[in-house]
Order: sequence, then C-alpha cells, then structure tokens
Amino acid sequence: MIAWHVAVAAVAGDLVPAPGELLHTRGMRGPDSCITCHRDEGAQWTGSRHQQSWSNPLIQVAFAAEPLEICVRCHLPLPEQTAEVMANRDFYRSLDPDSELVAGTIERRPEPTAAHGIHCGTCHVRDGVVLTSVPSYDLMHGSRHEPRLSSSDFCIGCHDFPAHHVVNGVTRFTDLPMQATGAEWRAWQAAGGTEDCQDCHMPDGDHRMRGAHDVGFVRDAVEVTRSGDALVLEAVGVGHHLPTGDIFRHLTVEARVGDDWVVIDWIGRELGIDTTPDGELAQVEVVDTALRPGVPRRVPLPTGAVGWRVQLHYAADAERERGLLDDEQLMVTLHESR
Repeated sequence: MIAWHVAVAAVAGDLVPAPGELLHTRGMRGPDSCITCHRDEGAQWTGSRHQQSWSNPLIQVAFAAEPLEICVRCHLPLPEQTAEVMANRDFYRSLDPDSELVAGTIERRPEPTAAHGIHCGTCHVRDGVVLTSVPSYDLMHGSRHEPRLSSSDFCIGCHDFPAHHVVNGVTRFTDLPMQATGAEWRAWQAAGGTEDCQDCHMPDGDHRMRGAHDVGFVRDAVEVTRSGDALVLEAVGVGHHLPTGDIFRHLTVEARVGDDWVVIDWIGRELGIDTTPDGELAQVEVVDTALRPGVPRRVPLPTGAVGWRVQLHYAADAERERGLLDDEQLMVTLHESR
C-alpha cells in the first residue's frame, strides 16, 4: 500500500477500502430503501455526480478507451457493481473508434446495481449497520454514530489515490499520485486553512456534494480580474488546487485575436509515460500549473487581443478528436470579456 494512503487508512479505518480494493458492506440494500424516508437527502443525491458515478458519459467513454477494472472499482466500489460492468467490457470497448470490435454488434447486459452509482449504502452501511454522522435516536432501523463520516479523511479515502501502470496484464500502483485532492487539502490546512471537505461540498448536510460539474460553484471559485495588459486568475474560497481531482481536467485562458481564439495559458496537471531504470513503462508528472489557493496567476494578453475567456475542460483535448461527446459535455466557459 502506498505510504500516503496508509495515513488515511489509519484514520478512516475499515470505512474506506485501500486503492483498488472493493468495498464489502454486507446486508446493504439499494438506495430506494433509504430515500423513501430520507427524502431531502434522496432528492439532493438524485442527479448528483455520486449518483452518476458510472452513468456519466465521461467515465464511460474513458473506460471504452482503457477498459481497466481498477477504474471501475473506484467509480463502482461494490463487488456486484464492478462485476456488472466488467461483464459488459466488450460492449464498452466496441464504442471506441480505435477498437477492433464494431459498435452495435455486442449486446449490453443489464447493469441494475451499477446504475445506482455511489449511493447511500456506499458511505453509510458497514457490516449491515447504518452509520450516521450525528447521533440519532429516532431511526426505525438500527444505527451507529460514526464521527469519521464528518471528517475529510473519509472523503480522501476515495479522492486520493496513486497512479498505476499495467505490466503483462497486471495493474501495479506507483508512488506518484493520480489524484491528490487530499494531499492538497492537507497542505492548505497546514498553511492555516480550517474547513473540512464537508464544509464546502456538503454544507448543512447537502447531499448534492457540489463539485466540478456545478458550473456556478466552480465559477465562484475562479476569480478573474484585468490588470493592465494581463489577466490575473486566483482560486478563492478553495482548500485545494484548482482544477483538482480527475487528471484530465484543466483550464485554458484564451484570447480572441482577429477572428481566432488563441490559447495563451494552460492550467492543470499532466502525467506522461517514461521508462524506468528496469526498462518498464511508468507514469511521471510532466507539468503541474494548477492554481494554488491564494496564489494569483498573471497571464499576459497578446497584442491586438479583442476579447478573452477562461474555459474549464472536463477531459483531455484528444477526447474532442474521438468525437464520442459533444463540446457541451467536454467544456464550459467560466468567465469571458463582454
């Protein structure tokens, strides 16, 4: 196990599986049995990115290009969920334009539990016991107060994990973080930050768990001001880098020169492939220009610019070339000159 994940596991204990391991909750039923009574939380969760952890087209087209079980296990941590998707592996592979399989020729089997995504039981049931973040005495089912549900460590268990590479069909973890939101938050906390993940993403127990796909939420977190012949970008009210999470997310700062839009800055983190001394291929960090909390970034505007915009991209630029998703699914404009 990677060392920095051990620190998380020591706090979250048996609540959070180690990277690549499945979650065994035992005795858990689907979300419908919960939201019948917990209607507010159910309404908030419905349509959230947790509920869409697999139905999200971005993850499905990514899986089509690289159909690794390790990816499914993160988005669908329950054994029956992962099994349903892996049974359809060839169906997803056929969606990729570079696949030898032909789309439309392979039947997709039902995925009833995968369709639930990350749901109530994923977080709140362990060993058949319902866990609550606050003491509850009037529930119609047995429960146990679990304070760790309110800690950032519980979230970090899934949102911090190492990069991997595949050698002879075997997936191996490296010491390089693939997603490091938790490590970024710890650095921010060490510099004086006080909020936990839940304070921003689940205020008052809001189960929408707002994040990168809530455009207004992200727009408020990226402040853009004009300073002479330059733009100044700053992450405000954020306890981690921006963008964070999925390695393919990035910002572009673009200037309009004549009739063309020109990318004048790329903000994000990129991994690449290099050869180790043992001759194996391994992930390496190529660049990390993501915004740091409280650290302004100055971007000079080119001569003759008549406009500018800042766009958030949810996938790598190559995804546009594959043509499986529309631009509206791949990017959104956060700020622009008017």
